[in-house]
Order: sequence, then C-alpha cells, then structure tokens
Amino acid sequence: MSVLIRWIVVGVYAALVTRLSLAPSSSLKLFSKYIRFAHSDKVVHFAMYGVLAALLVWAFRVRATRVKTALWVAGICVGYGLLMEILQILLLPGDRHFCLVDVTANTAGAVASVLLLSLWAQSHAAERLNGEADRE
Repeated sequence: MSVLIRWIVVGVYAALVTRLSLAPSSSLKLFSKYIRFAHSDKVVHFAMYGVLAALLVWAFRVRATRVKTALWVAGICVGYGLLMEILQILLLPGDRHFCLVDVTANTAGAVASVLLLSLWAQSHAAERLNGEADRE
C-alpha cells in the first residue's frame, strides 16, 4: 500500500477523532445509549488514541520497536489529545471542558498500543530468526 494512502487513512481517522472530540455533548447522547457502563467514555478515549497510535506506526512504515518512533507516536498522540481538550474549552465553553482524566486515558491508549505493537514486532522478529536458524 502506498505511503500516501496510509497518511490519508490517518488523516480521515484524525478527522473523526476531531469531530467526536469537538461535538456538542448533546450530539454524543446517541453513543451513550449503546455504551453503558461506568467510565465508558474513558474506555472510548483509550481505544480511540490506541487506534490513532497504531495507524501512525503503520503510516510511518517503520517498526514499532524503534524507541525514537515510539516516542514520536506517543508524543503526537498526547499533543493531539491535549489540543482537543483545549479546543473544547475554547470552542464549546459551558458545554465541554478540559478533563485531565481524558488526557490520561488518551495517553494510556497510545502508549499501550505502541507497547503492544513493539512486543508483537519483537516476537515476529524472533520467530523469523528462529526459522532462519532451523533452515541452516
């Protein structure tokens, strides 16, 4: 798949995250109808930013095991999450507010995604090395 298509997918997903993050709370009632458990919004934040991190690793076309890439991806996701929370205050005063717990959930989702991708990449690299050793 071309690099351009990967970045288009990231852009479309980021636009979706932006739309949901900056939507008036009244328009999000539809989702809360189907997702009903304590702190479900934090689980949604965790998942949204976990997917964003995974898509960024995919778009960068590098292994998630590289520390530099992992830090960049995590930093982008944390910064984007902070930006969304700040924009909520500026664009939706009285309706949406800055929430440090949301930022924490966003960060945890991004970091967990990068860590899981790193573990997965390392295990696949080990399997490839073992397969090559078996052929010798």
